[in-house]
Amino acid sequence: MKRTIDQWRNCKPSTMVTQQSEAALTFALEDAKSDIQELYQALEKIIASRQSLVDALKKDCQVSNGFPHGSRPKKLKYTDAQCIQVLAIRYPHLSKELQDPPK
Repeated sequence: MKRTIDQWRNCKPSTMVTQQSEAALTFALEDAKSDIQELYQALEKIIASRQSLVDALKKDCQVSNGFPHGSRPKKLKYTDAQCIQVLAIRYPHLSKELQDPPK
């Protein structure tokens, strides 16, 4: 990142506009653009990793009682909704992603 998070937290846009040069404002906007792009890329990676975890948990839930998905007796098969309920109980911090995965 071009600037630390503390620099951004302590930044006062109204002060920058009234008390800094045009060049300083240009540099600040260029830094902001660069930092936003970097943070967005990092966020995309986190979302993808988290979604991979959610997908793996859903798949793992579908494999139960030693029967691979699709080959076990119907009376033992979890529905997708039942799997999501079980996973939401086991992993409450992922319950939102289990219900409505990020796009």
